[in-house]
Amino acid sequence: MARTKFSELRDTVVAKPGAAERLAGLRSETLEEIRLSELRHAEAVSRAELAGRLDVPQGAISKL
Repeated sequence: MARTKFSELRDTVVAKPGAAERLAGLRSETLEEIRLSELRHAEAVSRAELAGRLDVPQGAISKL
């Protein structure tokens, strides 16, 4: 089985119409989720407590 370089796969994905915008949005969402997780751990806040502070269901925090 032939191997495909990551750069070739990336170029194929990025070449699709609207891919740059879609990837930028996903990248932004992921960074926000990482920051929230790091903040929660730094403050030693439970998922339930964070959900209460943000007025969202605890399950929404768990998904992050």
